[in-house]
Amino acid sequence: MAGEQAALQRVAALVARAAAPEEIYRAVAEELARLSAAGIAVVLRYETDGTATVLGGWSGTGMPAVTGRRLAVEGEGIAESVLRAGRPARDTRFAGAPGSMTDLLRRAGMRAVTGSPVVAGGRLWGW
Repeated sequence: MAGEQAALQRVAALVARAAAPEEIYRAVAEELARLSAAGIAVVLRYETDGTATVLGGWSGTGMPAVTGRRLAVEGEGIAESVLRAGRPARDTRFAGAPGSMTDLLRRAGMRAVTGSPVVAGGRLWGW
């Protein structure tokens, strides 16, 4: 619990000093990765055109930065699973279409991926 509280305090400090949104999203991704011992973490926002925009990311694996990139949300990928179910999802199949988040992670060498919904204003906002 102390780790989670410290992570929240670090992100809150960025918000309090009015850091740029990109810096805040990157910090959120880094804290999520560290708390869950993940090699990669991203913060995505679902768009109305069937895509998701990468708002921030962190990688301990050398994966190239993809902030600002729009990815397809379709097929059986992790972004589609979270959008459809509105709850956390895990996938080891990496069956996402080219240009999807799952495709990007597969090409980065990931073997498993999890996604958790971000809800804002009572609506699914991203993951």
